[in-house]
Amino acid sequence: MKSNGTNWRFVWQFSIIACVIALLFFCIQKMEWKMSGESDKVSADQFASFYLATPIYKLENLRGWGTCSYSETNPTGYIYFDCNEAPVLVDANLYEAGGDPIALSDKFLRQFGKKAWSLLHSSDLICIRMKEGTSGPRRFLLHNRKTTLYFFARL
Repeated sequence: MKSNGTNWRFVWQFSIIACVIALLFFCIQKMEWKMSGESDKVSADQFASFYLATPIYKLENLRGWGTCSYSETNPTGYIYFDCNEAPVLVDANLYEAGGDPIALSDKFLRQFGKKAWSLLHSSDLICIRMKEGTSGPRRFLLHNRKTTLYFFARL
């Protein structure tokens, strides 16, 4: 009977040591990942607040995501939302009408599937992009004028 108790104690000690080693390994990997400059996920609300001056409460059904690397201050990603009025962009003077709505529609269709089907009617699309010659990352707002659905991307 005594040897059976010793075996259980050995199993218990071995389990604790294995868990501690696994936890240590996980923490080291997480630290290396953060230091390597890889990206971290950003919620749709956070992503929208970087690029849209329109209050978040006016953006209904806000969906999407972004990623932000530790070397950048602004995330890249895609969002879509319903808005009864045209959203106000941060630094709106840096945008102009233009861009390739078909290529952008394709990107949004890959990201959001059926939700982006309204973008298939290219004659109804309004595309707003960063002005040519503007430094910084590319940003686009795409909208089918027959809906209240807007799509925004920072690529």
